[in-house]
Amino acid sequence: MKCITEFLQHFNESKRRISAKGIIISPENKILILRIQTGCHAEGVWDLPGGGIEDNETILDCLKREIKEETNLDLDPKTIKSINKKENFDIPEDGVHARWNYYRARSTNTSVYLNPAKWLNGQPEHSEYKWIDNIDEIDKLDMCDQHKKILKSELSKLNKK
Repeated sequence: MKCITEFLQHFNESKRRISAKGIIISPENKILILRIQTGCHAEGVWDLPGGGIEDNETILDCLKREIKEETNLDLDPKTIKSINKKENFDIPEDGVHARWNYYRARSTNTSVYLNPAKWLNGQPEHSEYKWIDNIDEIDKLDMCDQHKKILKSELSKLNKK
């Protein structure tokens, strides 16, 4: 842990990749999570759909593109809202340095298709998906703490409705 702490003290924040992460809500008020494919960094870990911004792309365009690329889902544009939460995420040994910007949006359907990724030789970036609506299930997931915290907050809001 000491080497990561020292690394981050000298890390240039301008090298951090800006990313959009989606809390994608189904018509049944469930939230989509994805399991990272073998061969990717953090393989086997549950994740939220989304990814890094590309040149000349807005953060909202990034969100819509990443959701479509990873799941083939379309978002209802009227429902896309920033959660106003940004989290830094680092795996220095893999060269991963991101700033996640979280957004909530409703999908127009639940027919997920895990699209093949060009950079993975035609394999999907994710090996499986599921829609969750049980807050207690979140603690059992192999998932980063930042995502768990956001998921719990968003599911508790959905369960109050």
